[in-house]
Amino acid sequence: SSDLAILYSFIALPLYLAFIRPLLNGQTLPDLLPFYTPQRLLQIAAAYSVEGRLQYLRGVLTFDLLYPILYGSAMSLIGGWLARGDAKLMVLPLLPLLAVCLDLLENVSVACVMTLDGSIAAPFTFLASAATPLKWLFVIGSFVLLLYLLAKKWLPVHS
Repeated sequence: SSDLAILYSFIALPLYLAFIRPLLNGQTLPDLLPFYTPQRLLQIAAAYSVEGRLQYLRGVLTFDLLYPILYGSAMSLIGGWLARGDAKLMVLPLLPLLAVCLDLLENVSVACVMTLDGSIAAPFTFLASAATPLKWLFVIGSFVLLLYLLAKKWLPVHS
């Protein structure tokens, strides 16, 4: 699982980004932003070409479904392995799973914004703009947690 996440992060994702960027009319992918407002998300979606929106949706249904599952399971498994034997820390590997849930909520919400018109898309712009910074908070928190668990496991403790 962690090997797949690494392979995906360094090979498949950059290839996908290189393919889709020309179709986005100079805009970014909302998934890569740390935060945005509902209005900004609507601006991004409106600026995409029709082909850009279609490719974005294809990406969400393939890459963006697989990637959260890969990174979440890898971080949870590694965190669980590092936390084993310490009952107080065993709940911490669940943090990456919260990041996965928020990432998937963001993906579904942005996909709805890309396909729906105006006022019908409004609730999804709100969901996406709320889920995105929370996703990043839990992703970064999960990395910090892994660093903490690694340090706790392998750095000597001086009394």
